[in-house]
This record gives sequence, C-alpha cells and structure tokens, in this order.
Amino acid sequence: MKKPTLILLVALVAASCGNGSAGVELSDARVSEPAGPNAAMYFKATSDEGDRLLSASTEEAAAVELHETQMTDGVMSMTSVDSLEVPAGGELVLEPGGFHLMLIDAEPFAEGSEIEVTLVWENAGEQTYSVEVVAPGDTMEHDH
Repeated sequence: MKKPTLILLVALVAASCGNGSAGVELSDARVSEPAGPNAAMYFKATSDEGDRLLSASTEEAAAVELHETQMTDGVMSMTSVDSLEVPAGGELVLEPGGFHLMLIDAEPFAEGSEIEVTLVWENAGEQTYSVEVVAPGDTMEHDH
C-alpha cells in the first residue's frame, strides 16, 4: 500500500503549472538526484490570496522537512521550519542557500526520472505534483 510522504521538489513540475483550482501555482520546481542519503527540492510558488506550506511528502523518502539554510560566522547550517508563507500577490522562493524541502533518506532515483510529491497548503489543501529529477548541479540555476 502506498502512503504519501513529503519530498523536496527539484525538477520542473510541468503538471503543476496552471493548477488554478488550488489557489497556489508552482513554477521552476526541481528535485536533485540524491548524491547521498538526502535530496533537496526547490520551486517558486505564487498565490493571489496567499497561503502557507505546512508539510510535504513523497514515497521516495522516509521524511520531508521544510528547511532554511543559514550562514552564521562563516558556517552554513540548515534549520527546520514549521511552515513557509506565500504572501498574497507575492512569491515564495525555495532555492539553494535559502528555503528548501529536504528529502530525508531518499530512495535512489535517477536524473530524468519523475517522482510524485504532495504539498499540504493551509488553504489550498493537498496538491500532488509530478516532478522531474535533475542533476545536483542543475539545482543552482534553473531557467525552465
């Protein structure tokens, strides 16, 4: 039996574009091929009304956490956050060096494949996206 688990999106989410019924639009979403036990997901989210990302899941990882990368005294660290806000009429950006979704103990998946990720929004509810996997280096600059 498949159970949804939260995941970091790091690939282009073509299926999510134009999903107006949700109230949240995703673009430039991508998930990195795991280089170790974890993978990262990045995307941009917009909403006319605003919303809050509460959690994420995928069958491809043991857990998905919302993270923020911080630099303190020249030392980079990641901190778990409870939620991420999409401001009304604005944009939430998940990118390297900032906010991202961390897929913990990710299953092996290869560049060019797709994985399913479910995002849980405070207002829009559960939304599932098919996300393409990209090489870890392709997460730095992504112009799709």
